This record gives sequence, structure tokens and C-alpha cells, in this order.
Amino acid sequence: MKCLSVKQPWINLTALKRKPVELRSWSRTYRGPVILCAGSKVETRWGAKNYEAGPLGVTICIAELIDIRPLTPKDFALSCVKANFEEFKDWFGWHWDDIKRVSPVPVKGQLGLWEASTELCSVLRV
Repeated sequence: MKCLSVKQPWINLTALKRKPVELRSWSRTYRGPVILCAGSKVETRWGAKNYEAGPLGVTICIAELIDIRPLTPKDFALSCVKANFEEFKDWFGWHWDDIKRVSPVPVKGQLGLWEASTELCSVLRV
């Protein structure tokens, strides 16, 4: 199964179903389930300090990646980021659905969309 590391508080907002769109400067063709993990650092830009951050370096939820498309102002508003849209105009909106919390399992994140270990999938029962 694929995994994606997301900084706090963005991953916390995603798990709470308040942030159905993740902002990324890159795209992929993959669609399907993704284990979303909290990165090891807290985001401090783009209004992040206005939200509560959760745990770091653990699994947070599993979500269905249903679409990745060039970012629109509407998608940007769903991302909870507080910044000028022009700063993100060439970015992509990663759209989540069917978001489900999972047990917080320690995980060392990676850059990009990466493959979960067999052990991690076994612990999460996915």
C-alpha cells in the first residue's frame, strides 16, 4: 500500500475530515488507498499556527486518493491553507475521500509517495 508523509497540523485536519485537499507541487498517476503519516516536523507557514497539531512520526489515517488535478481556487479553499492563491497556482490538489483514522504506529516518513512495509500493513491490518 502507498504512504504519504504530511506535516502537522495538515494531517490532523485531514483526519478530522476538515481538509479534503492536500497541496503538492507534484503529481502522480496513482489513485487508491494511501496510509497518511504525520511527518517529523510541524509546518509553521501558511497559517498553520492557527490549527492544533497532533502527534509526529506516526500513522494517522488511511484515505482514498480519488484525484490529483491542477489546483483551482475552490480546491485551494478546501486545503485550509491561509496564503495567496498565486503562490500555489502551479501546484496540484490531492483529493481525499473515505478518510478513516488508524492506530498511531511509529513510522519513519519518506519523501514522495512511498510503499508501506509489509510489517506496517500487518500492524494496521490493511
